[in-house]
Amino acid sequence: MLKDVRIRRALALSLDTKEIADVVMQGTASANNSALPIGSPFHGAVEKQGYTQDIAQAKKLLAEAGYKGQPIKMIANKRYSFVFDSAVLVQAMAQAVGLKIDIEVLDWATQLDRYSKGDYQAMAFVYSARLDPSLSFEMLTGPKATQPRKVWDNPEAQEMLRQSMLTVDTAKRQALFDEMHRRFIADVPMIVLFNGSELAAHRNSVKGYAGWLYPQPRFWGVSLQ
Repeated sequence: MLKDVRIRRALALSLDTKEIADVVMQGTASANNSALPIGSPFHGAVEKQGYTQDIAQAKKLLAEAGYKGQPIKMIANKRYSFVFDSAVLVQAMAQAVGLKIDIEVLDWATQLDRYSKGDYQAMAFVYSARLDPSLSFEMLTGPKATQPRKVWDNPEAQEMLRQSMLTVDTAKRQALFDEMHRRFIADVPMIVLFNGSELAAHRNSVKGYAGWLYPQPRFWGVSLQ
């Protein structure tokens, strides 16, 4: 069923991603439908454009697709509580437009194996941070025939991704990422909900310390007073 883009888009339009992010991350993260994280310097005005909850349009798309309430199995895990919590909220919001989602909870190792093989119908999943925007898209983009873990098999997007890795021109890269984002939202190969947050705290006597995308602390330029 999820091969039909209308069903995938209906699912996206059934979701209030801001509410999901607020509830699951307890106000520490912001909703983001882009493959590029909010903290990336390439996350601009185009990347801020995503899905807006539209129950009526979602129901219309499901009717056009001939959806009759067939269950969609979504795999989740409880190793990462925010993954399971997100799946439960997605299930509830999807139900409001008539989409039936059954959640199957697996241990993380089994889920990761299923993901790597592309052996699933739908999945609540988590990706680790990447330092370069090309790598953020590379996690998702590629030919399923040879890389079954890839969720976005779009030859034009693959070519744009290749080009983004061959240039250091910021303006050219931004244009490529902007166009990839537009096509990513149009194709709905996956629905990005939010970027997780890494919280950092320190005493007033610690100077020069700042958190970043990764949980490992960096102490370059940090001092104690």
